Amino acid sequence: MFKTRETVRQAVEYVPPVEGRRGMLRLDFNECADPLSVAIPTTADPSVYPEYDSLLRRLAEAWELPRENLMLLNGSGEGLFVTAFCFVEPGATSALVSDPTFALIPHCLEVAGAGLVKVRVTEELRFDTQGLEKALEDEPDVVVLASPDNPTGAVLPPGWIEGWCEKLPGTLFVIDEAYSEYTGKTVLPLTRRLENLIVLRTFSKAWGLAGLRLGAAAGPPELLAQMRKVRLPYSVNSAAVSALLSLLPQRGEVLGRARETAERRGRLAESLRQRGLRVFEGRANFVLVDLGERAGKLCEFCRRSGILIRDRSYNEATRGMVRITVGTSSQNDFLVECIEAFLEGGEPPRARASRSMAGIDRGRSGSYNRKTRETELETTISLGGPGTPRVDVEGLPFLGHMLEAFAVHGRFGLSFRGSGDTEVDPHHLVEDCGIVLGKAVRRALGGSEGIERSGWSLFPMDESLARVALDLSGRPGLVWDVDLAGNLPESVDPRVFEHFFQGLSRSLRATIHVRLLQGGDDHHSLEAIFKSLGKALRQATALTAEGAVPSSKGALDD
Repeated sequence: MFKTRETVRQAVEYVPPVEGRRGMLRLDFNECADPLSVAIPTTADPSVYPEYDSLLRRLAEAWELPRENLMLLNGSGEGLFVTAFCFVEPGATSALVSDPTFALIPHCLEVAGAGLVKVRVTEELRFDTQGLEKALEDEPDVVVLASPDNPTGAVLPPGWIEGWCEKLPGTLFVIDEAYSEYTGKTVLPLTRRLENLIVLRTFSKAWGLAGLRLGAAAGPPELLAQMRKVRLPYSVNSAAVSALLSLLPQRGEVLGRARETAERRGRLAESLRQRGLRVFEGRANFVLVDLGERAGKLCEFCRRSGILIRDRSYNEATRGMVRITVGTSSQNDFLVECIEAFLEGGEPPRARASRSMAGIDRGRSGSYNRKTRETELETTISLGGPGTPRVDVEGLPFLGHMLEAFAVHGRFGLSFRGSGDTEVDPHHLVEDCGIVLGKAVRRALGGSEGIERSGWSLFPMDESLARVALDLSGRPGLVWDVDLAGNLPESVDPRVFEHFFQGLSRSLRATIHVRLLQGGDDHHSLEAIFKSLGKALRQATALTAEGAVPSSKGALDD
């Protein structure tokens, strides 16, 4: 038998439970509930070793840091592993951590041979800053903290970290910011001038790339150079690099969705409090709920309904507590229904047939950008659930208003920005808006399997009445039976909006029939049309339980 290193034999095994999650509502790993859809570009050639320079340059621009202050990682977990084995001298290095914290932090430090000093969180599960300050008086060699922390969601104000780094220049501070997008707070800028600070980031959470394992370290170039000696070469694969390169232009949308997740976290916490439960909300994408001795029973009860949540009772500070990832609005509603049944002594509600309950619907988001000599547009649409529409069509605010109405009544999440040569003719911008919207919807669908395919809506708007019917058949075609009066207050011919539907029909590869049954005020007529479009598209993109191609031929004309 080979002899194992003593520090490895003594360390607690860190093996996250990942089996048996397929087809379940996964609220146990803090994964992103509404990720943007991302396709791996063909430039990700698996036959050659990956190149990192382009992504590092783009990250440096986004984070406003020098390129040499960044290093890519195979998830922030690799960063914890590398820093531990790079800066810990077995049996001689002292390391300070908070307790409880992300389990990989003490695990890596212990395996590397550090002597751990743990400072317990407060009764309210916040950082014990006084306890940490006292422990820092002994000038530990390494301090590793997560902010927001896991499982508490506690946040350290950046000012505390900056002050500690300046006070103890001989101590290395490693800050894990895996959940920073949910707070809007970061100490990344400090890595430009502080020589004893390393910040770890991940793209597994808010960015929705958990399966690709991608992260980054920011810090002084001298420290990163030492870390590269420990890291395995090419530990970040080319698919991960290409995926993030395609997502970085949508950074604003990613951060916007993180803010929406934080809002849903607050609503979920309040719903659970209304049912008499003690909830620790924190500042990440999860909550902790105190169930006492019933914690394990609740986890099993939820599992029988197809929901996975995490029992955190193995740590004294969180004994009797379960950690719940914030899902989409519909997922959170089902979770609350399940917990309510548990509290009332009822039976577990049946797992819903809706594929969104199993997490299949949550990734139905698509993005598309278009830049020509005449227009520049970028859009992201989420079919899986509503969000606050963010629309800006420069030079055509009326079209922006129509797109907002489309998103709200279709219950879509929509981020849309567009500009063009409207001083020449609004036609180019209006048509291209339809094109990019159709392309984004097709990317969000990913294919034709498991959707209703067709939909229609009749919508009244004061004196106006509009009907829109569409079929996602793969065969583009527009029937436009709309007689407008030409009385929009803007200096835009309202008939130009036919070009929007022409572009939409072609790019979405859909047959669209639009008929204005009763008109009058063109504002009302067009608003009725766009609202009807949203409701019709919502029907057509709705998921079915069967998951089959909705065609008697077994295929659509793609």
